[in-house]
Amino acid sequence: MAASLLRISLRQAFRQGPNLGAVYNVTNVRYDSTKSPKWNNKNVREDLATSYRGLYLYGLSEGICNHLTAIAPARKGKGNVTLVIPYGLHWSEVRSDSLVGLNDKEQVVEGEGEADITAVKIHLGVYRNRPDVKCVMHCHMPYATAVACLENPVVEMLHQNSARFYNKIAYDKGYNGLATADEEGDRLAEVLGNKLVLFMGNHGVLVAASTIYEAFDSIYYIERACLYQVLARATGQKVNIISDELCQKISKDFYADKLYMLKHFQAFKRMVSNSDLDEL
Repeated sequence: MAASLLRISLRQAFRQGPNLGAVYNVTNVRYDSTKSPKWNNKNVREDLATSYRGLYLYGLSEGICNHLTAIAPARKGKGNVTLVIPYGLHWSEVRSDSLVGLNDKEQVVEGEGEADITAVKIHLGVYRNRPDVKCVMHCHMPYATAVACLENPVVEMLHQNSARFYNKIAYDKGYNGLATADEEGDRLAEVLGNKLVLFMGNHGVLVAASTIYEAFDSIYYIERACLYQVLARATGQKVNIISDELCQKISKDFYADKLYMLKHFQAFKRMVSNSDLDEL
């Protein structure tokens, strides 16, 4: 069923033409200090728009809710902006020029539209407290969110996708309702600490990374880890938990080289047609 829906989504999202799979700025996934602020801003916009489209196709979005953000140099070269989808736009519609840019006062200074208040409060709270983070992705994806709704919302170390995140997950069990105040963003950032992933009890999942491609790859694979956990538990049989010692080794091996994360992101970019997205 899921595979069928994905195929339908792909047909809807991409025109089947000669340019399908063409590469557009496929290497533009890292900040380049030798380039102008305008160039880097466009680069980040393309990658964030790709992430919205990609996670939509992976089935990780929810209506017009949830949000992905990234820090980019301001187009005019003065400071940085936080790029985010304007409220009301569907993830399948996102283009690079759709995104709005917020300054540190939460004001829209690039693009048209306004940002979802919860996106502003949650994401800017993380950025204020984690200067190493340049991209935050927050989704209510099915399996990881199901785990977040458990009384004990823990990712069990029963698959290598789980072990990859060993000691990289924080858990928040203090759900306070919709995040509409700065204090809630700061509270969530405090719970996140220096971790990569935050399971938000009764809510969803958040990933905070230094690059867009790491956040994209991480939020995809934490969902896969939870999928295996939910399916394994659904059998009613005893699961085989990986030892702490082996989990440490697996996680270390995964993070010894993040090239596979970049390759995953680049692979999705190659799926996108230049003719369909023009200047994404």
